[in-house]
Amino acid sequence: MDMGGELFPSASIPDPFVGRVLDGRYEIVERLGEGGVGLVYRANDAKVGGLVAIKVLQQHAADLPEWRQRFEREAKVLYALDHPNIVKVTDSGIDNGLPYLVMELLQGKTLADLIDEGPLPAPRALDIARQLLRGLAFAHKGGIVHRDLKPANAFLQVLPDQADHVTLLDFGMAKFLEGSSSRSLVDNLTRTGTIFGTPSYMSPEQGRAEPVDARSDVYAAGAILFELMTGRTPFAGDSLQDKMRAHLVAPIPLLAAARPDLSIAASLQPIVDRAMAKKAASRFPDAASMLTALEAIDAVPHSWRVVAAKVAEAILRCWRTL
Repeated sequence: MDMGGELFPSASIPDPFVGRVLDGRYEIVERLGEGGVGLVYRANDAKVGGLVAIKVLQQHAADLPEWRQRFEREAKVLYALDHPNIVKVTDSGIDNGLPYLVMELLQGKTLADLIDEGPLPAPRALDIARQLLRGLAFAHKGGIVHRDLKPANAFLQVLPDQADHVTLLDFGMAKFLEGSSSRSLVDNLTRTGTIFGTPSYMSPEQGRAEPVDARSDVYAAGAILFELMTGRTPFAGDSLQDKMRAHLVAPIPLLAAARPDLSIAASLQPIVDRAMAKKAASRFPDAASMLTALEAIDAVPHSWRVVAAKVAEAILRCWRTL
């Protein structure tokens, strides 16, 4: 399991947190993964019984007020997002100066891991994309922009029904939109001039360190949709700068060129094109609008003309709402 697509640590390095009990309740059992500033553990919940996931800040980040504020904000964001396709936070606190976040323990793999296994059948890829957009649409409706949407931040749970269950992770970079009920939580971490995101999925405005809104998440969702269908990201590059430049100036690639056997490529291309438009004003206004267009797609179309007409009708309805 990998809660967030993070790297696994070396087993030869002793972990000072394993065995520690946070606030007399959460006994840390083992490390599941780590990133630049965060650590994720499996833990026993002594109060209610059962296992949970614990996310803590690494010490060098916990000592910095900016990262502590960002961590605390993630807890507040996730408390407000109760949706089947968003990871559920059950508790948070500070133990001897260590901020921690308690989440449901997910069993399965990240979407990034699944994509690495090879091309997905179109019906499965469509179902995953729609679930991802449902969770994102709920966040957008609550006035929250994820800002770091990528396959490593989408988790596929293993449940008895054997179906894919998509859960969005890691809202640590989230931004609250003007006018949202959570707007008062915004701090200088979201100021203009700071670049947030991952280059392979970063919107042009993010690459320019400009203000972002739900349409930046839509751009990333378009990139993920392309990757789900083809097995590769829309743009490649030898460096982060090359990737960011491609998002700024390179034309949107064709699904059919990347995967010639994809039968619904012609139907999906208008959705990818609009989601990944260079100008934010030309994109779907939010995830819900993109979801409406994607739900008009049949994984096994009766005819390309019928599907094309349904997609055109869905996109036209979205335009009329602007």
